[in-house]
Amino acid sequence: PGQRISQKVDTWSLGCIAYEMASLKLAFPNPGPTEKIFNCTYDKTPLDSLTHPTKNLILRMLSKNYKDRPTSKQLEEELFDLLNEGNLHEILEQNKLFQKFIGLHDKRIKGESKVKG
Repeated sequence: PGQRISQKVDTWSLGCIAYEMASLKLAFPNPGPTEKIFNCTYDKTPLDSLTHPTKNLILRMLSKNYKDRPTSKQLEEELFDLLNEGNLHEILEQNKLFQKFIGLHDKRIKGESKVKG
């Protein structure tokens, strides 16, 4: 209450999606009272099988304090670093929606295509 909403709300929302993609579970299943979401109370153990950099990024995206969440520029840089290091492929490959993204990313890295905005 009384806090200004910034783009880091979108980072938090994307963190919820990343959590679900990585764990195949909802971060906030049947939240009931909204306090559970506002307090950012969720089970971190489903992320234990991830590499440390991947888990760390998702946890930072879901940080209760918006100042601790990465900016959109930091997020973009870290996601591409994770992809280049192979840390995200295990998560993204199980999600058909992101198959195209992986292909575009791989072509971009090899210089075969330009990503159109």
